[in-house]
Amino acid sequence: MMDCNTLKKVAIGTKHMNAFENDPAEAAGLNIKDYTDASLKFVGTFEFNAPPRDIWPMITDASNIAKWFPIIYAGKHAQGTAKTEESCDVGSKRMCKTIGMGTLDETFLYLDPLKVSAYSLKNPIMPVKDHAAIMYLEEFEPGKTRMTWSHYFNYRGILQRHFFPFMMTMFMNMGIKKLARTVGGDGGRMRAV
Repeated sequence: MMDCNTLKKVAIGTKHMNAFENDPAEAAGLNIKDYTDASLKFVGTFEFNAPPRDIWPMITDASNIAKWFPIIYAGKHAQGTAKTEESCDVGSKRMCKTIGMGTLDETFLYLDPLKVSAYSLKNPIMPVKDHAAIMYLEEFEPGKTRMTWSHYFNYRGILQRHFFPFMMTMFMNMGIKKLARTVGGDGGRMRAV
């Protein structure tokens, strides 16, 4: 199992935020323009009855993601992209095998262990390009985590453009519900912006 806690901590300022009122990337201490020129397309805020140290491996380790995300059946980190098998770093690759959509090729763009995981995603079947996603964790009460998950991308092509937001938010919401059942908490809802 990968442990992204092995990274040295990056000092960034974060502030309390509501993803529906503020820019999720800015709230996580990031400038999204450093990673993509795309606009925000999906965002959700989720609450779990577990501290960030328990949520972090569930959202960064590819084999753990396969346990809660409904269309992902296997995941691994590509050999040679992390400093060790037990760590991840900026530039590391995460490969998630899906049912019906091939492999999601993800690259870590930014990591602040237990707080922020930013990654890009490429997949020839998905109608997206210039993708960047941010998962921002904050302990809002002792032992409770609020996670904001935001996706920035541009659409490519015309087919699937109208069905894709419905399909992906449905899968993300199903996954978050399963994760909330596993770790406890109310979860939340992902929505198209």
